[in-house]
Amino acid sequence: MRKTWRVWFYGLFVLFWLAAVAVGLEVYEVLHTPAVERAAEAYGKERTAKGYQENLAIVEATAATAPQPPPGVKRDVLPRETFASLDEAGRRDFAGRERALAMVCDRQGTMLAVYPSPEPKELAELAGMARVGASITQLLPTMEGRDALAAIGQVFASGLHVPREYTLPLPSGVDYVCEFFFNPLKDASGAVEQVAVFVRDSIWEQTWLRFRPHVYRNAPFEFWTNALGWRDEEVALPKPVDVYRIVCVGGSTTAQGPRNDLTYPNMLENKLRQHFDTDRIEVINCGIFALTSNGETQRLHDYLALEPDLLIHYNFVNDIGTLLADPPEGLKRLLRKSRFMYRRFNGWLLPSEAELTERIKNIPIANLERICTGAKKAGIDVAVCSFACPDLAHLDRLERDYFDQQINNMVWGRLLNIESYARLAGIYNGLVRDLCEREKVVYVPVAENLKGGIEYFSDICHLFVKAMDLKAGIICAHIESLIARGLPSQEPQAEQMP
Repeated sequence: MRKTWRVWFYGLFVLFWLAAVAVGLEVYEVLHTPAVERAAEAYGKERTAKGYQENLAIVEATAATAPQPPPGVKRDVLPRETFASLDEAGRRDFAGRERALAMVCDRQGTMLAVYPSPEPKELAELAGMARVGASITQLLPTMEGRDALAAIGQVFASGLHVPREYTLPLPSGVDYVCEFFFNPLKDASGAVEQVAVFVRDSIWEQTWLRFRPHVYRNAPFEFWTNALGWRDEEVALPKPVDVYRIVCVGGSTTAQGPRNDLTYPNMLENKLRQHFDTDRIEVINCGIFALTSNGETQRLHDYLALEPDLLIHYNFVNDIGTLLADPPEGLKRLLRKSRFMYRRFNGWLLPSEAELTERIKNIPIANLERICTGAKKAGIDVAVCSFACPDLAHLDRLERDYFDQQINNMVWGRLLNIESYARLAGIYNGLVRDLCEREKVVYVPVAENLKGGIEYFSDICHLFVKAMDLKAGIICAHIESLIARGLPSQEPQAEQMP
């Protein structure tokens, strides 16, 4: 009896101290993390400023030779910041010229003024529902209404603008995809006293899947789409017989760039044309922001409709939310709430290596197989790139903290640190190599040759322009021999004798 009592006593004693240590570590992490995040944020701003300055220098240096949107693309006319200084007539004119519904709201979301636009018709229908004195939430479904009020609160708190994309069911039965832009209106002291809300056509025809044709944006970067809804120049169909056409498939890491011509597909086109001394090579940017591998398979027929000779794939990051949608059960699920465990033992909180490998096989790799199969049936070559991420071996402690902070801002929330993210990318890249060997398609080792940290990566996946140029160069070097075999002969065909 006495021995049993001692066992219980010492067991409870050990459990008590283990619990005390766990609480102590958690308290330390909770108190310590804000200072780490502030230091990482300051470090990131300082280091990324150089990358953004280099981007701006490239934009300015190449402005004279930049391609222009086609005549059918309407450009933005006025910056939104001018709205605050306009009188009532000027604000009405602003709304009409910008094809935007403009509203002024207070902190509670009450519409104090409404400035409608007669075009487009979907926006005019939405404007007909806007009433001075009513809440902005009356224009929106319940969830979007709550989000809009949160966005207004965010503007009042930060003094910064907040963009949103909503799909709104209109009384006519149309689902209208539109952009809401919440902009601060400040008093003489600089305090936010009201919020201007601008609503207009979204860049999306179908959110996160398809861009609207012939849209134009000039902030935060210049962006326009062609008649087919791709971020590129107009495409000739059927394809001219003397053209070698390449289609680049992916998400924002394909679509990104401060200008249409400063995206990696357009850089790749320039390098290939210089290498082969011909203008008969076309590279079309079919990247779509936030596109997943499931979305890529949905758009496969659109890629094939462009009649490409080669399809290049570069994507992975957008599938991570799906890959980690079902968290582990039991103790791991509980411990995921711990800041200490998240920062120090993040990898242990994820599914096992074997389970992660199986999930990647079943989603992005399976979708890549479908793309390869569809392309090969159409007689189209395929090249698949490994996916680059910040190289852990080259990161100092502050860089790791910066990228940890950046990864928390991703749409999937606080699931990964940069080390676990690199681990996932490594598994994916290994499976891509296996896929390319199995399917007999070209493997492009982008990740293996694009190694660096904050000098290349603005966040965990997006690149500064100089690094995008490096990526284009890596891809160029690994597809040159393939293109050399498929490039149509420059020699004119001899006339046949009668």
